[in-house]
Amino acid sequence: MDLSLGGIFLSEMIGTFLLILIGCGVNASVNLKKTHSYNSGWIVISFGWGMGVMIGAAAAYYSGGHLNPAVTLAMWTADFINTKEAMIYFCGEIVGAFLGALTVAFLFWNHFKETKDPKAIAGTFHTSPAIKKWYRNFGAEFFATSVLVLPLLTITEVDISWIYGPLFAGLIVLGIGLALGGLTGYAINPARDLMPRLVHQMMRIPNKGTSDWGYVWVPILGPLFGSMLATGVFELMIYAY
Repeated sequence: MDLSLGGIFLSEMIGTFLLILIGCGVNASVNLKKTHSYNSGWIVISFGWGMGVMIGAAAAYYSGGHLNPAVTLAMWTADFINTKEAMIYFCGEIVGAFLGALTVAFLFWNHFKETKDPKAIAGTFHTSPAIKKWYRNFGAEFFATSVLVLPLLTITEVDISWIYGPLFAGLIVLGIGLALGGLTGYAINPARDLMPRLVHQMMRIPNKGTSDWGYVWVPILGPLFGSMLATGVFELMIYAY
């Protein structure tokens, strides 16, 4: 179907809003004290983000549910969307991510007050490496995003049902979270890390600590370059077939 630019923006904004609401919400529920799910662990976080992708992509079915500038970059490079559409996708994703993080900050405000650990509060919003070695951290984001983008390009090529697409995307993110997410918190999405980090910086959140802007280039450039690797592999596969 022909997509209107306004429809693309609204679809991506709503879908990305839901992704961040669910994803950063599960981070908050696990990290912050006096929630019912406090300290429930990494598997809960991985499932939460996988479900967030599935819910957000299903809600954004009109636009294909990119929810991620790295995915949009791949779709643009592979000629599934044009330049004007790509810019609208990017805008919708950025706005949706900001609003989603802002909503999480509002909903969990009392729990920030109860949590004295700045790292736990920051982890509600943005990613950080388990061990800070920039080349390995970059590599983790690079390859994890490639693992995400390549199958998404493939299912776009075969045009599977919008019902199965979001489920498939959610399961990919779940697998990445369980396998590679423990290295860096698996942003695999520049908007997912940048906009919640900005909310963390802007809001006077109790006990919040630093937003660690010195690290922000890793969860931005790692996914974008990983997306290009996946697109290159996809194009080679299409050429070979």
